[in-house]
Amino acid sequence: IPIPYDIPVDQAEVAMHDIIKHLIHRDKITDAKYQGITAIADSSLNYQIFVTCNPMDQLQVRRDCLRTIITVLKEHKIHIPYTQLDIHTKK
Repeated sequence: IPIPYDIPVDQAEVAMHDIIKHLIHRDKITDAKYQGITAIADSSLNYQIFVTCNPMDQLQVRRDCLRTIITVLKEHKIHIPYTQLDIHTKK
């Protein structure tokens, strides 16, 4: 889960734990765990969660997880970063 560099790690981790709390209550999810920061990327720190479910439910669970992630990050006023390209022109 990419989180912008301007969000303090403590704030991002609160959001991650909130995501886990929401996911644990989903019917098809048997377990969900926060695994920490997994990458220092170009425009974000990448956090990881691990979700366990029945393999037959994997696609629906993925969709549910993505929706939950977007919703919870929005509640915490955290935007999902995207790669930006700055172009400088000579005058």
